[in-house]
Amino acid sequence: MIFSDSVRNANLCRVTGVMLLACILASCSRQELPFLNVFEQLAPQKTYRIAVLPLRNNSDYAAGANMATRLLLAQLNTLADVDVVLEGDVRGFYQQLSIYPSQRLSMAEQQVLSRNLDIRFFITGTVLEMADGRNNSTQGTPRFVVKLQVIDAQQGRTVATAYHRRQGSDYCHALHFGCLNTLTELVQQTYKEVLQQWQKENFLLYSA
Repeated sequence: MIFSDSVRNANLCRVTGVMLLACILASCSRQELPFLNVFEQLAPQKTYRIAVLPLRNNSDYAAGANMATRLLLAQLNTLADVDVVLEGDVRGFYQQLSIYPSQRLSMAEQQVLSRNLDIRFFITGTVLEMADGRNNSTQGTPRFVVKLQVIDAQQGRTVATAYHRRQGSDYCHALHFGCLNTLTELVQQTYKEVLQQWQKENFLLYSA
């Protein structure tokens, strides 16, 4: 009987410990968003020439890739000392080679684009989830989840990845901005937080 109680107590402690660890990890995850994984440190430089390649869409939102790509470009262009290639120049290259925006460029194609437009880094990525809040699954609040990839345009290597997720209700109380009720506002704010983190960590973007 004593042995049975000891085993029960040990199991209870073990379960409690696992639950506590899960809560701690969940709390840390919330605090650490957005995630930035840097695989290769970049040489300090005031301005890099950057091109945004069309993002891919893995969400159910039909216009997800186009919307996410254009809003990322717009947010980059709000920053000082950032040299961003025009969207029309990138799309013109795709059209010239009869490549659909949803297709990934080969390394050879990346190198040609890099040489033609003097590009140092590409930013691309995948829309993992996008919803405008009009369906029941998002309970009336917009939602956006994205993974970005920074590629050395000359070598074809991935130098960093970033991940962020937000929904409009995140801003109602905790972040004191007021609820974000439109998908456009939410995507803009999500990208703003990603780029602010890059500036803070002196990755790719450097504050004046």
